Amino acid sequence: MDAGALAAVPTTYHVKDAGAASAFNALGISFTGYNAAVFGGQAYQIPTAGRTRLIVFGAGVGGQITINFATPVNGIAWRSNNGDGGSVIGYTGLDQTGSTVGTGSVASGGFGGLVSDTLIRSAKITCDFNGDLVCGAYDIQFGTLAVAAPAVPEPASWALMIGGMGFAGFAMRRRTAALRLA
Repeated sequence: MDAGALAAVPTTYHVKDAGAASAFNALGISFTGYNAAVFGGQAYQIPTAGRTRLIVFGAGVGGQITINFATPVNGIAWRSNNGDGGSVIGYTGLDQTGSTVGTGSVASGGFGGLVSDTLIRSAKITCDFNGDLVCGAYDIQFGTLAVAAPAVPEPASWALMIGGMGFAGFAMRRRTAALRLA
């Protein structure tokens, strides 16, 4: 996925930081329905360099994460905290309205998501509780697909193709005429 719009956002930003919140707002992205508490160094946290913060959500701290996109995307993915796992569900409308685009699963401690040729205006990130009713999400990523233009023959190609068919027809007609004389 191409998340080029986020290239200007420093990697040290986290959704709960004031700087990140303003950066996401400037990009037209809003997060609702979660408590952005920070658990630095919690048990079962994925030991990845630079990932000492995570977005905490779940029934125990405020619910699911809903993300609205000002500019629709083709895919969204996230990394689950160890012991959690979950899913992402894409919608064609804002605030989980419209048609469901699809659902993507995320394994415990894994990275996963949803990619579709249908544009996604909002997404819901849910978790599979492991008993503590709290889940952690890292590395929420989203972006668009580069769509190649369909191949359409150029006018010169059409002329060559029609001329070739005409020549083949002429040759076949001439051959049948020669066979009749023999």
